[in-house]
Amino acid sequence: MPTMPTCEILEVFSLGLAIQNNLFGNVPAKPIEKTAPAETSVKYEVFRELGKPVYRNGFGKMYLDPRTDIDDDNELWVTLLVLADKIEPKLWEALLGFRCVGARLLPVEGTEAYALRPHIDPSGDCGFRTPQEYRDEAERWLRPHEAQLKLLLTNLKKVRNEMWGS
Repeated sequence: MPTMPTCEILEVFSLGLAIQNNLFGNVPAKPIEKTAPAETSVKYEVFRELGKPVYRNGFGKMYLDPRTDIDDDNELWVTLLVLADKIEPKLWEALLGFRCVGARLLPVEGTEAYALRPHIDPSGDCGFRTPQEYRDEAERWLRPHEAQLKLLLTNLKKVRNEMWGS
C-alpha cells in the first residue's frame, strides 16, 4: 500500500479541520477593529410573540425573557440580556441563569438605576430558596462582572427606552 508523505497528510488534515470549522461555526472570530460601529448603531427589530417582548438584532440573533410567567419586567430583562451578551458572554450566561431561577429587576428609589433582586420560594420551584442562597450564587457568578453589571443596571432605563421606543 502506498503511503502519503507527511506534508500531504498535514495538508489534508488542515483542510478537513477548516471544512469542519466552517460547517459547525467554529471559525475563530476576526478581531473587531476599533472603527467598528457602536452597539447603539445596530438597528433592532421588535417582535411581539405570544404577547411577550422578543428582540432580534441585525444579525438575526433572538433574545427573549426565559420567565414568561413574570410579566412586569420582561422588556427590562430582554434589554439587559442583549447588552450583557454584547459586553461579556459570561455575564450574559450568569444573568440568564439568575433570571431562569427567579431574579427580578427592581427600580432603585430616587435614581434611574435598577437592582437585581431575588424571588424567594422556599420550595425552590420558581425562585431562590433563601436570601442567603441568592447571595452565595451572586458572589460566585456575578461578582467577577461587578463593574460591568453596575454600569448596565445604571443605564438600563435609558437604553430600554431607546431600544423599545418608549
